[in-house]
Amino acid sequence: MGWRLAEEVAWARPERPGPEWWTLMDIAQDARDETRQGMPGEDYLMARGKFSRATLHRRIKALTDAGLLTIAQKAAPGRKAIYEIPVIHQLPRTCLNGSETRQHMLTCLNGSETRSAEWSRSTDNVVTLSNRRSEAVSIC
Repeated sequence: MGWRLAEEVAWARPERPGPEWWTLMDIAQDARDETRQGMPGEDYLMARGKFSRATLHRRIKALTDAGLLTIAQKAAPGRKAIYEIPVIHQLPRTCLNGSETRQHMLTCLNGSETRSAEWSRSTDNVVTLSNRRSEAVSIC
């Protein structure tokens, strides 16, 4: 499961994301972080989004036209398509080390941050998040 890739997609979404972004998020959650490729079936994507096959194809086309998704392998009878998500956003540096989990990161943030935030690390190894209003929130 690509929770890091899904996190990257979440940080890159526009202020008012269209329905295509939720399809991209479903693909990112299925993809592997290492390869950035996922192969969720059409039935899975249609069930998650509660839409038709035609709508799925329109959304996939919109994402590929926007450069947010590439099709590494087309679907064929008995074979799922392989989707690849290019780098669309650099994730902010966090205070997590390899043994800590995403849940730890979610619990140490206080929710006042925005997607346009800037991250910095001080000399005493405290990560600080500054949002557009120049407020600073210290985490971890």
